[in-house]
Amino acid sequence: MKFKADNILGYGLYIISIFFFGFLFFNLTNLMWADESFTLYNIVMLPHAQMMSNIFNDVHPFLYYFILHFVLHLLTALKVSFDPIILGRVVSLIPIGLLLIFNIMILRKEFNPLFAGIFSFSITSLPNFMYLGTTIRMYTWGFFFLTLGFFYAYKIISKPKKRYYIFLTLLSIMSLYTHYFSLYIIFCIYRECKLLWRFIKI
Repeated sequence: MKFKADNILGYGLYIISIFFFGFLFFNLTNLMWADESFTLYNIVMLPHAQMMSNIFNDVHPFLYYFILHFVLHLLTALKVSFDPIILGRVVSLIPIGLLLIFNIMILRKEFNPLFAGIFSFSITSLPNFMYLGTTIRMYTWGFFFLTLGFFYAYKIISKPKKRYYIFLTLLSIMSLYTHYFSLYIIFCIYRECKLLWRFIKI
């Protein structure tokens, strides 16, 4: 009976998380601050060659800029009308949506519905989620890559397989090329999970 109650609570928290996410999605604003304006108008909306030049003069890695640049120019090529500010916010929300899907599809099966529900609720109820979740910057994408990377670090420890090492390596690289702050978190994951020695033994 307790297990059933835990499942109900887990799914309930997940539904609340979906509500929070939907509320944010349908209440996007086109007001911007300086860094967001720089992202849009000084980098991703420029022609590719000029964008690359500006990226090399910026302090941040390029992966997020490539993602947003690709989406903007793809919709432009398809002649889809859009507000670049709103679209930029939607692109920042995509990783959160992907994590919610990951939680219900993967974490629920790997652990249990309560774990997935608590994790989903923890993400969408973070104090800064309403702000950083829609900021036209690289924060949510870095968070996405790091979260998946940590999951595969756990998989390596529980049941080592070469594909888990590959996933962790790729996700670590992608997070590093999203934001340089990821370096410290990746170092902590590898150190705490004692993964460096495992890699050496492969």
